[in-house]
Amino acid sequence: MEPGTTAPAERLSLEAALHDYGERFRIPGVRAEEHQPHLRLMASFCHVNVSAVMRWYRRGEYPRGDGHVRLRCLLELAGYRVDEYERVGIYAQQLGRLVSYGVIASFEDLGQRLGYRNTQSLYRVLLPGEGLSGDRVRQLNAVLRAESPKLSTYQRRWREDEEVAQLLAEIGLEPSFVTIPDNELPPAGIAPPPKAQRAQQQAEPPRPPRAEPMLSLPGQVTVPNALLVNLLVACLGQLDHVLDLIRESNDPDALAHALREQYGAGALEQIVAKIQLLA
Repeated sequence: MEPGTTAPAERLSLEAALHDYGERFRIPGVRAEEHQPHLRLMASFCHVNVSAVMRWYRRGEYPRGDGHVRLRCLLELAGYRVDEYERVGIYAQQLGRLVSYGVIASFEDLGQRLGYRNTQSLYRVLLPGEGLSGDRVRQLNAVLRAESPKLSTYQRRWREDEEVAQLLAEIGLEPSFVTIPDNELPPAGIAPPPKAQRAQQQAEPPRPPRAEPMLSLPGQVTVPNALLVNLLVACLGQLDHVLDLIRESNDPDALAHALREQYGAGALEQIVAKIQLLA
């Protein structure tokens, strides 16, 4: 595919978008992969070296955490609609852009501003799109309203950087910058419910405990998320990236979601179904 062509209009998975980016911007005649400008641009944007980017292509070892968020933003500016990225919601997307373009210094800084003790909790908001509640919603609103108006300036500065401008010119890419218009930003805060409504809420009987989330399998079989996690640990415990996910989360529901993101729900269901048959 010739450099400068248009990205597909439809949503693509991260893997499909990454593959298309690699084919679309590859420069014929440049034999050494580490000299390909589109890979150098990706490495620069994601704050990694070109060897790491080449592993993403050759082994499918995609980055986690901040590298994953930056990779999604890079594909977005190249014109791709990445399905996993669009599903997290516009506010989580905007937070990723604010750090990726340098409006907010780091993901650690963003996590502190949102009241998180570690970045792993923050990544559950930025990657699978886990919701927020209470004070963190107010903090998120405050961050977005304070920092989003600066994003266009930082995007332009990135575009005008000498090295970046040269790489963009070599591959024929005109960035498609995205941001949230000021009139679509969330309100500055969320007011507490009126006194009468609070009194009514206090008078309501306690709700029954929420049923444990279940994974539905073929044949009307359901498996609790906690059991799913234990089964996957037993099956996949030798894989380093699964162990990383396990270390990063004490929440079975969040871990099950992360594992589905990594392997696909269909693959997990097949694993669990086979284990049940053996049991």
